[in-house]
Amino acid sequence: LRAYQGYFYANGGRDPMIMRFPTDIERGLGRQSGPRKAPTLEEQESMLQKWLQEITSAIKVQDYDSALDVSGTAIGVIDNEWPPLKSEHIELIRMNDEIRSLARLAGRLKTQQDIAKEFTALSLRVDGVIWSPIDAKAIVNGKLHAAGELRMEERKQGDLRIEMIEEHGVVFQYRGMRFQRPIQLYAPLVVPGTK
Repeated sequence: LRAYQGYFYANGGRDPMIMRFPTDIERGLGRQSGPRKAPTLEEQESMLQKWLQEITSAIKVQDYDSALDVSGTAIGVIDNEWPPLKSEHIELIRMNDEIRSLARLAGRLKTQQDIAKEFTALSLRVDGVIWSPIDAKAIVNGKLHAAGELRMEERKQGDLRIEMIEEHGVVFQYRGMRFQRPIQLYAPLVVPGTK
């Protein structure tokens, strides 16, 4: 039973022998506060609303790291420190589910953002396109390629290839995402003495 109790202490849960939350000293935080009691329903609702607002704001400004940090903290507190939500607490359950779905969304968007940064770091330049509906070729970084070529497999997560060649650019596929790059436009030739 003591090993079982230690498991709950380690996870921030209730002590099964006396059915109370551990004190901060028992949890190793170094603050004396007495036994921890479960927050009231009003406190839970206000905390859930605060977390939802912080996560939503972070996602809107594309700060996915902050959104993941806040949602991770929120889910940890909900799962480890709060008593289980009862079925009659419909609004609290809805907000809990929304926090979890926003955490998944932030994770997907963060992954897409990271892949886009990696693709940009490849510095691919479309110098030109020899286009025909039957057999199109693209000049990428000074080399001639057909659709399906330009494989770079040095990354474990995925490779890079030309998915489609269009009249005015190239569609690349990298790690499951598509990126369209237009033909590189050069500065017009300026004749001396003209504006």
